[in-house]
Amino acid sequence: MSEQTWASCSEHSHVTLQLRPRRDPRWKLGLLGIQLFAALYCAYLSDIPEAFARKHAHPATKRELLAAIQSPDLSLQDQRSMLTSLQGAFEADIAKWGHRRQWHVALADLDEMRMHSVEETVSIYNAAIHACGEKVRQWERAMVLLEEMSHKSLVPNRNSYRRAMNACTRSSQWGKALELYEEMKLQKLSPDEDLFSSALYACQMSATWQAALVYLQDMEALEFEPGGDEFNKVIDACDRAGVETWSQFVEDEAASRGFELQI
Repeated sequence: MSEQTWASCSEHSHVTLQLRPRRDPRWKLGLLGIQLFAALYCAYLSDIPEAFARKHAHPATKRELLAAIQSPDLSLQDQRSMLTSLQGAFEADIAKWGHRRQWHVALADLDEMRMHSVEETVSIYNAAIHACGEKVRQWERAMVLLEEMSHKSLVPNRNSYRRAMNACTRSSQWGKALELYEEMKLQKLSPDEDLFSSALYACQMSATWQAALVYLQDMEALEFEPGGDEFNKVIDACDRAGVETWSQFVEDEAASRGFELQI
């Protein structure tokens, strides 16, 4: 439309229109944002099949790993990687059944490892020992597993002894728990506060007051500060053994440190 025609139309309609160019650039930024989002979303959609393939290209479950590791086409590096994954899968299974109090299933997993020549580790044995002591009172089996470790050149650590001691104390095998504690010290493993507490509990319940006094001193020698709970266990061990003099001595020592004991 020419300027003359436009002017004529405006004159007859008595309407004045003024067109101005749009100067606000924000619509361009919004458009760029939409285009960028669309591009990223398309890239995400295109990666889904590849990601799915990657996930299912490598076995993840214990059964898949056992089947895949038999392949003659595996490189040495892949075999080692798969073996490590397989050990982790067995350990997770053993721990799972232990938490469910299914100790016999956990030990069956351990037997299956041996059947497939999968090497056991310290942490796998610890999980199996824990399965035998997790409220199921299979302390004898826990002791056998701990002994097996030495036959397989596996050195038990603090967790090994802690879990075996727990299995014994849950079964009221106080003497066996204290034997394990002493064995652990012979292996040059320093006890932590939890192990001291377990040992003192075994002393308390078995009235082994002499050992309780020694362990209380050992705590301080290793710079662990005995608390009211530890003092109570030692006092109760002395009371059960009928040595009132030592019971009073420990009670006075605890009181001097500000502990209010519940005797």
